Amino acid sequence: MFDREIQPQSPAGGPGNEVAKRTLLACSYCGTRYVLEFSRFRPFCSQRCQQMDLRNWLTESYGLPYEDPASPLDEAE
Repeated sequence: MFDREIQPQSPAGGPGNEVAKRTLLACSYCGTRYVLEFSRFRPFCSQRCQQMDLRNWLTESYGLPYEDPASPLDEAE
């Protein structure tokens, strides 16, 4: 994931103006860049990406790596 802080410039741009820091991230599903503080669907940019990712887990398109442990019967042979 690409994390970086951006600082939007105020129109006045003079000293004494507070500049709010925002964190710019890439969506975990589609890679679109979005401002973290404005997203309700973190770590995704939208509800659609959140639901598409969930669908991939539920249909087992995604999975965790797994190795079968050696069974005791295999060791006896």
